[in-house]
Amino acid sequence: MPDAARRGNLVPVALVALATALPTAGWPASDDAAALERDCRAGHAAACDALARMHDEGRGVPRDAARGLELHEKACEGGHLESCRSAGVLLERTPGITPDPARARSFFEKACDGGNAAACGNLAVQVESQDNDRALALYVRACDMGNVLACSNGAHFLTWAKSDPRQRITLLEKGCAFGGGSMAAMACTTLAREHEAPGASAEDAAEAAKLRERSVRILQEACDGNGWECRGLAAMYESGDGVPRDPERAVTLWKRYAAEVQRASEHDQNPWLLGELAQLHTDGKAVPKDAARAQALRVKAADTTRELCVRAQDADSCFSLARMYEKGEGVDASAAQAIALYARACQAKHEVACGEEKRLLALPPP
Repeated sequence: MPDAARRGNLVPVALVALATALPTAGWPASDDAAALERDCRAGHAAACDALARMHDEGRGVPRDAARGLELHEKACEGGHLESCRSAGVLLERTPGITPDPARARSFFEKACDGGNAAACGNLAVQVESQDNDRALALYVRACDMGNVLACSNGAHFLTWAKSDPRQRITLLEKGCAFGGGSMAAMACTTLAREHEAPGASAEDAAEAAKLRERSVRILQEACDGNGWECRGLAAMYESGDGVPRDPERAVTLWKRYAAEVQRASEHDQNPWLLGELAQLHTDGKAVPKDAARAQALRVKAADTTRELCVRAQDADSCFSLARMYEKGEGVDASAAQAIALYARACQAKHEVACGEEKRLLALPPP
């Protein structure tokens, strides 16, 4: 499953994916739960991490987020930085685990201090609303260490945080240069748009074309190796955006992506994932069109998002729930509820939510 993280809304998967996706790591050769349990008790951090991931995924053992967290914490204590980060992710917004942002931050900080680039990116997202300077420093650090997601997230952060515009371009350039998946492709495409501004020179137009070609190439290479990465390419071939329009190829790519979503949804009730599956059933592009199934999935996504907003005081979840009320996705449409939820997220310094609250308040009464 793709890793991810952006503030606020359910960003298209072509660009980014789950904020709660756990990082992957090298596992010991054995996937034997009993052997891993024995090695973990003997103090082998890598075995604890491997067993934790089996519980995270329900692979060979019952899916158990609480047990996974316990094992990730033990592995972290043994110096396994990826497990430190995984513990932080689980404590942020995982069904079955009481959210604890403060503890999550401590795990991210430990992993980041140890040189885990992705954890520095997680920490940056956490501190955005409290300390712009620190958030930017963390994004830059993670990006410099090769974390493409942090490069793109940092660039996005700089679209509304007051800073040198050149710094945003630098982050995008690094993300595009790293390659390796949809986040790098997004960085290349965003850079291309910078060169396509009104009044652009012939040199700018040529550079934009090169960047768009690189974006397509990155997406194709990523899709070849991972069905999760096929969504962006499918949308491009469906619309003819950046590539020749090819509906048949688009359907093939949508089916590869849908297979990953369906497989993950069998054991993961992440709201984003439920929303993706609902949209697939709504569109009927790669799975049977089923309005009732889509609605049931959206209701479940709304219930989970509400829990995260209320229990975890999670601004991103409150923002997402506000969008659901505004659009009537999984809940009865309610402008009043949407405004209240945008306001709640805004109070937590969610900049986009503040703007959405103002937009709705400015609309004439229905």
